Amino acid sequence: GEERVGDFEGAFAQAPVTLDERYTTADESHAMMEPHATIAAWDGDKVTLWTSNQMIGWGHGSLAKILGVPKENVRLDSPYVGGGFGGKLFVRADAVLAALAAKAVKRPVKVALTRPLIANNTTHRPATIQRVRIGATKDGTITAIAHESTSGNLPDGDPETAVSQTKLLYAGANRLTAMKLAHLDLPEGNAMRAPGEAPGLMVLEVAMDEMAEKLGMDPVEFRIRNDTQVDPQDPKRPFSKRDLVGCLRLGAETFGWAKRNPRPGQVRDGQWLVGHGMAAAFRNNMVLKSGARVRLDGDGTVTVETDMTDIGTGSYTIIAQTAAEMMGVTLDRVVVRLGDSAFPVSSGSGGQFGANSSTAGVYAACVKLREAVAQRLGINSEDAVFADGQVRAGNRAVPLGEA
Repeated sequence: GEERVGDFEGAFAQAPVTLDERYTTADESHAMMEPHATIAAWDGDKVTLWTSNQMIGWGHGSLAKILGVPKENVRLDSPYVGGGFGGKLFVRADAVLAALAAKAVKRPVKVALTRPLIANNTTHRPATIQRVRIGATKDGTITAIAHESTSGNLPDGDPETAVSQTKLLYAGANRLTAMKLAHLDLPEGNAMRAPGEAPGLMVLEVAMDEMAEKLGMDPVEFRIRNDTQVDPQDPKRPFSKRDLVGCLRLGAETFGWAKRNPRPGQVRDGQWLVGHGMAAAFRNNMVLKSGARVRLDGDGTVTVETDMTDIGTGSYTIIAQTAAEMMGVTLDRVVVRLGDSAFPVSSGSGGQFGANSSTAGVYAACVKLREAVAQRLGINSEDAVFADGQVRAGNRAVPLGEA
């Protein structure tokens, strides 16, 4: 699709200084350490799959539909994931084949994809062809900016969202962003490690550097000159908080930016050439619904259950920390169980929404548990203090396990 603000073509044509460049990025594979792999076992008309998947809630429903069985007859268990990077957001051939084969031979079956099969039968980040045009006044104020991207995918697929960050990062009254899709009968293109942002921001920031060079302007100051405190696509919508300028100034000061030699190839460390560069970046803050179950046992152990996954990002740790802080116990008193479709549905891992969403669900469950504990002890929940394995209110202190 195409989005426009103002008259880009007119402003670009009138700009004293312009840039019009094309850039390409290659197809990329996730290359996670652990391949897509599943063990499936049937028990009557119910099937359990021990698999490697980032989004248990999504996969649970998808497998039930593919296998033609009720959702309650399918269980996914993925307590540890050896890397995903977006490549395991959805169930793939390993899970389907393992389930079908296990049913056919009436015994557990394991399917693990080889590296060539991962590249050819799962997903990847599509290559892009991008064009960036920037028009500015001689003092470096951007008056026109356009970012267009073409990528390939299956006929029912989506384009790589390489232009999304350009909509928000820099000011410019006249704007054009566009994404085009070429239908290709090649492996599916889908989410991979900051989909859109990785290839798109790289191209935008290279273009900003090249434009700064044309202007004879410091790249940091060029970006600061074109900071915006409102959505450039909708100036009536301000950012709640945005301190790109502060980040740029602090980074420049910390790295001695002012002392650098801006001419390439002029600084050496022995046989090595030393360069100084900079770029800005941001990531949208996505939040999804996320559920959790928190249980307090008689010995004071707090158990957290959620179908959230850990893809090497530390979900076990941050969820344990959240529960420990909320319930006033040490980490060794918290048991975290993840990745089982029998547990409450969470946000899953992806899009950088996993940490804040899943811990918010655990926090909310702990709030309810604290209220239940306080009610059982006859304490006003607002007066109850959970600390050092105890519940305190006034002069009264009760061990948490006795609540």
